[in-house]
Amino acid sequence: MSLIKRLRHSKAGRNLGASMFAFISTSCFGLLSIPVAVHYLDKEEIGLWASVNAMVAYLMWMDLGVGNSTGRKIADAVVAKSPAQINIWWTATQIALWALGGLTVLVGVCLTPVFVHLFNVPGHLTDDALILFIGSILCTSLNFPLRGVPGLLTAQERFHWVPICQGIAPWMQLIVFFLMLRGGHGLVSYVYGTAAAQAFAFIYYRVLIATSPIRPRLDRAGVTKAHFKELFGFSLNVAVVGFKDTFLNTLPVLILARAAGLQTVPLYTFSSRLSGMLKSLAVRINHAFLPELINLHVAGRKELFQLKHRRSLILASAVAMAGAGLVMLGNRTVVTILAGPEYYAGDEVTAWFAVLVVVATIASTYQSLLQISGNMGKSIPFAVFNVVLVVVTASLGYRFFGMTGLAAVFALQPILYGIYGLLRGARNCRYALSDFANAGMLAAVGAVVVVVIIGQFLDSSEPLGKAWQFFGKDLLLPSLSQVVCSGVLWVVATSVAWLALRKVSRTALVQEVAGSA
Repeated sequence: MSLIKRLRHSKAGRNLGASMFAFISTSCFGLLSIPVAVHYLDKEEIGLWASVNAMVAYLMWMDLGVGNSTGRKIADAVVAKSPAQINIWWTATQIALWALGGLTVLVGVCLTPVFVHLFNVPGHLTDDALILFIGSILCTSLNFPLRGVPGLLTAQERFHWVPICQGIAPWMQLIVFFLMLRGGHGLVSYVYGTAAAQAFAFIYYRVLIATSPIRPRLDRAGVTKAHFKELFGFSLNVAVVGFKDTFLNTLPVLILARAAGLQTVPLYTFSSRLSGMLKSLAVRINHAFLPELINLHVAGRKELFQLKHRRSLILASAVAMAGAGLVMLGNRTVVTILAGPEYYAGDEVTAWFAVLVVVATIASTYQSLLQISGNMGKSIPFAVFNVVLVVVTASLGYRFFGMTGLAAVFALQPILYGIYGLLRGARNCRYALSDFANAGMLAAVGAVVVVVIIGQFLDSSEPLGKAWQFFGKDLLLPSLSQVVCSGVLWVVATSVAWLALRKVSRTALVQEVAGSA
């Protein structure tokens, strides 16, 4: 059986295919939204839009991690084929999410004056800021109960339906956003776009629930203190870690908005768009294996679990290396074409964005061990320490080195939690670190990539040629160091990714044979 056929007929292959669709779709959406925003909005309005997204991202964690924890709590019942236990945990999570959704609306309304003050919103944008902020919160909160559906699908190993939704919903948002902007509604258009995307997700997930192999139902037996205690005991750790990640991802927006004004925010956000997309691709590849890894761990199939985890880790890391090469080579061109040269943050900042793609991917693969094990360890105090450390170093980095220092801090910050995820996650899974022997190899690869990418912006060589015109915009060719470094990364990464993909497909075949036996 060929490589493509083996992947197509495996669960991991379906997840990978759906993840690739979501990546391509969301990438196109993310890129197209830039020229749309630049055409209809000025820099302050775009900065306000990014700031609202940052604040709403924080409030999304008001679900206290229940949405992300649903899959892990239901997984045991799915493996045991117990409809009663599935109903119990589904009931507990749904009631919790309904209550937390209502609480999020109240908290969001109370935080509205704080938001306007925190981001120094100009007077002529105050009304738009209020509508944008409150409208986005309402759209997000009303769909809180559906945040448990991806977890249910993960436990049922139907995860491939989740990225399909993630790939379609943004287009609903972009189409409505564009039409409303064209109609002269300004920033408020984003609220209409968000409402359209959330409406699509609501209908989509309701259909998937109705077609579940074992359709979950509400059961009073799930409304007990013991179940809520167990649920929140796990989900609070997930929430804190998730909030930490969200806060660190959006902290540059906070620092820039406060220190330099809303007009500087688009420089950072647009220049980081390509690296964010490629990091998402690598992390999606890792998450495509998560449903199977959880079920393999719950079923106690240690050897197959370790094998699949190692190979999926190498595959995701190889894709991240290739992504870093793309960022180095094409980030300036992408930003210039989509927005304009005045929105480009510079080559040094771009180099750190490339570093982030690799570092964040490797850290994420080790961090997932905590969620797989069902025990987050001392995640809360460790996350608090990590946040405090990054806030201090990011503030100092921006003060002394500007946007380059800010990008450097956020490129390296995932290392700390990645190490904790590896050490604690391996122990929670009752494995020795030697069971993850590839850890040292990946750490070495990551270090080499970091050194190579940092070296490229220390080079002072001139561009390879003169600027050339593209629809009236001046585009500079990459420097010699950028071409060499990205070329080396692409050759190495492509070779490793192909070998890893072949091994992953063989692992899928071995698993299916073992399952049928």
